[in-house]
Amino acid sequence: MQRRYQLACYVTDDLSTAFAARARARDLTVAAALRQLVINDVFGVAYDPREQRNHILFMTIAMDGLLTEHPNRELRSRLIKEWQERVAREDQSHAA
Repeated sequence: MQRRYQLACYVTDDLSTAFAARARARDLTVAAALRQLVINDVFGVAYDPREQRNHILFMTIAMDGLLTEHPNRELRSRLIKEWQERVAREDQSHAA
């Protein structure tokens, strides 16, 4: 069995509160979020946020092009409306 070691550090109340809130927003425990930070620092970020943004932007542009050329001319506007409604619902659910 592989032995595990505990890492710990001291931070201010404000930093502790902010980190815990950020972990909860990502559906993680504080320990899991801290573990991800350590792993990313040692081995490098598994998925660079800039790279993720670039991939999402490409997919958005590609999807918009495909929907624009789709024979069903209402499909694009219907999907955009559904997307807007879903984003609004998600924003409301996280506000609670």
